[in-house]
Amino acid sequence: MNLKNNTNIKNQLKIIALFLLSFISIISFNSNFDAINNKITFNGNSFMYIILLSVYFYILKSKIFKGNKRLNIVSGVFSYIITNIYIISYITSKFLLNGYMPESKTYWIFIIAKFLTCLLFFFMVIKYIYLTFDEKDKKEEKNKVKNPIFFTNNKRSIIIVTLAIFIAYIPYIIDSFPGNLTYDFAIQVRQALSYEALINHHPYVTTKLIELYLRVGNMINNYTTGLFIYTITQCLINCFVFSFSIYYM
Repeated sequence: MNLKNNTNIKNQLKIIALFLLSFISIISFNSNFDAINNKITFNGNSFMYIILLSVYFYILKSKIFKGNKRLNIVSGVFSYIITNIYIISYITSKFLLNGYMPESKTYWIFIIAKFLTCLLFFFMVIKYIYLTFDEKDKKEEKNKVKNPIFFTNNKRSIIIVTLAIFIAYIPYIIDSFPGNLTYDFAIQVRQALSYEALINHHPYVTTKLIELYLRVGNMINNYTTGLFIYTITQCLINCFVFSFSIYYM
C-alpha cells in the first residue's frame, strides 16, 4: 500500500514539475528585452499562451526524453544548431541593427534563458516529429495496408498532386496579379533593374533570378509579364515541394 502511495506521489510531483517547466518555458520563449530601460518585457495574446502551454505540457508528458541515445544525440545536435541560428538572428535584428549592444546582467540572463528554452523546444519538436512518423510507419508495416493511389510511394502521384495544389492556388494568383510585391521583394526588383545597388541583405542569386524573369518578360511585353511568369514559376515549385513531401511521407 505504501509503495503504491509513493508511486502516486512521485507521478503527481512529476506532473507538477513538468507543468512548471512548461509554464516557465512558454513565458521565456515569448519574452522580450527592453534595451533602453534594461528590463525584460512580456507581450502577446494570453489565449495563445494557454494553447502553447497545453501543447508544450503534452509533448513533455509524452516521454519525450526517453528513447535510444542515438536519437537523443541527433535531436540535440540539430536543436543546438537551430537554436544558435535563432538566437544570433534575434540579437542581430532586435539589438545590433538598431544600434544597441546591451551588456547588463539582466540582458545576459534573458539571452541564456531564451537560449535554453529554445534548445529544449526545438529538441522536443524534432524528436516528437521523428517518433510520430516512426510509430506510424511501424503500424502501417504491421497492418500491411494496401497503398492508396495518390498519397504514398506512387511516383505518378507527384505530378497529379502538384497540379491539384496549383489549381487551388489559381484564385490567389488571379487576385494578386501579377504578383504580391512585399517590401523586401520590391527592393530586390529595384536592385534587379539597377535602380539600387546589390547588397548582401538579399540573396544575390535570387535577385539575379528575378532580373532574368523581368528581362524575359520585357522582351515579350513588359516587366509586369516577367513578374507574372516569376510568380507562376514560384507557385509551381512550391506545389511540387508540397507534393514531394506528401510522396516522401
